[in-house]
Amino acid sequence: MEKILTKLTKGQLYYIALITVLWLGIVVVAIEKTYANGTVSTVHAEENKVAKMDCISQGHLQQIEDIEETKYKRQISEYEPPEATLFDQNGDKVSLKELFSGDEPVLMNFIYTSCTTICPVLTSGFTKAQGLKDTELGNIKMVSITIDPEYDSSKVLKKYSKRFHADDEWLFLTGNLEDVVGVQNAFDAYRGDKMNHVPLTFLRGTEKKRWLRIEGFPSAEEIAEELKALQKNLG
Repeated sequence: MEKILTKLTKGQLYYIALITVLWLGIVVVAIEKTYANGTVSTVHAEENKVAKMDCISQGHLQQIEDIEETKYKRQISEYEPPEATLFDQNGDKVSLKELFSGDEPVLMNFIYTSCTTICPVLTSGFTKAQGLKDTELGNIKMVSITIDPEYDSSKVLKKYSKRFHADDEWLFLTGNLEDVVGVQNAFDAYRGDKMNHVPLTFLRGTEKKRWLRIEGFPSAEEIAEELKALQKNLG
């Protein structure tokens, strides 16, 4: 091998090195595509890993502890959705008042797409909850409202929804800043700045004003159990 290398010119060695680098690049791309075409559960696991690594790199030690923590805080509260016209991921107008006026259960959270800590974990949890709609959660309405409407346009939310395998019935809503802040205030979720947001999930049964406020990271199965308790007025 050494004799062969000594006979090669610098140009030939450079050519071999270039081919090797290109080959390694192809291998990396193939691996990435394999992960991209993997199962939904694999995607969720990767999302959680990325969120945790971002928490560490940004120094959010409390957030990493929250993500690892399986328990959550719960509180029954009465909320009245405001009169606000928002836009879903398809650009269609949505009256928040009308959206929540039906008798169907509602599962809602506040997120923003550029968030790399709390939001991917919350959204991943909603994706898993989506898988229980035919069994445990029934005809529940799923709604995610951005707290960064100035960046999160309908187009951006559409891309985000696909990233988390959302079906067409799971609404991602945006709007003008004033309306979005008003919605957050109505649910006591406004913290003045998107960087100060906390992991909040809101669950409503058939009683229109009675909501379960969950702070933390409940699993899809825990959400289903909480909904059963709400429906039995045991919240």
